[in-house]
Amino acid sequence: MDERRALMAAIIANPEEDTPRLVFADWLDEYGDEHDRARAEFVRLQVAAARLPKSDKTRKKLEGAARKLATGHHEAWLAPLTAFVHELSDLPKLVGRSSYLELFERGLMKELYVESGKFLRAKYQKVFPDALAAVGLENLSFYTPARRVGELPASPAFRWVARVECPAVGDAALEAFGTSPHLAHISGFTFGEVGISDAGLKAFARTTGTARLREFGITTASPRRYTKPKFTAAGILALLKSKRLPALTALDVSGPTAEAFGTAEFFADASLAKLTRLELNVYVKLADVLECPHLANLRELRLLDTDVTADDAAALAGPALANLTEVALLTRGPLPRGFEKALRARFGENLWIRSAAS
Repeated sequence: MDERRALMAAIIANPEEDTPRLVFADWLDEYGDEHDRARAEFVRLQVAAARLPKSDKTRKKLEGAARKLATGHHEAWLAPLTAFVHELSDLPKLVGRSSYLELFERGLMKELYVESGKFLRAKYQKVFPDALAAVGLENLSFYTPARRVGELPASPAFRWVARVECPAVGDAALEAFGTSPHLAHISGFTFGEVGISDAGLKAFARTTGTARLREFGITTASPRRYTKPKFTAAGILALLKSKRLPALTALDVSGPTAEAFGTAEFFADASLAKLTRLELNVYVKLADVLECPHLANLRELRLLDTDVTADDAAALAGPALANLTEVALLTRGPLPRGFEKALRARFGENLWIRSAAS
């Protein structure tokens, strides 16, 4: 592996850390061409901006300077992807962004959407790994279910991706993702429209080689169809308890009813103490979350099907969840008077709250 690829591999294996990105920027400055040197400055600007609050004036200046660089050099930076995206000018639209700046996160491409069948074609597999090694990718998202989903993890292209989103994954495919040598470094999995069962989750917990996995998302929700969930809290908790997943600290769970999932079992389990981020689209009362004694390390909480009371605001902003910095709530019923104001005083711009009843 050449030095440039080795530096990119270090970034992909440690996506939350700034140092590998800044080392890469220094290398680009010393050994690269004019587009590489522009990217080096772009990486530094985005890293510096990400450390500041979104409303900070200095952050806005840094983002403005980064936007100019992205506008002037994006074609050279993204050129390796022309085999998969016919018109680079379409990229922002394809990933729901308004500018080339928004394609990137701390210097790397934020997300690439790929049709799974196209990804598996031999002609693309010949060039995909080199393309992603040159660009660097935070998240590879497959937007169509793959008939041969179990074959996806065999691709060496995943070595240059930090996180993966894939629909229509069942137990066998989950095992393939967990045991592929090309995914040993992976930081995040999100599996949608799943056929994954508790047995599959427990097998994954026993056999996976993804020791760096920080985030695990699983959902049965789909705008096209509803699939009855096969997994429960028992399967999810097996992941948190697994010695093979020591870095797992973020969960995103969606789909089951509260009764089918087993929310009481979930919140009673001490392994929740590992979590720093929890997103649930499973009905739960906010009071039940606040009464859980195992969430003291939580920094981000997202409940997308919940009910709240007037007393919950004080508890949510209280010392029991002192590490909490971001909150998102979608409530079934109307918000109590003064509820949002009480939380806004603590969480500021890091609070998102809506009522489905309004």
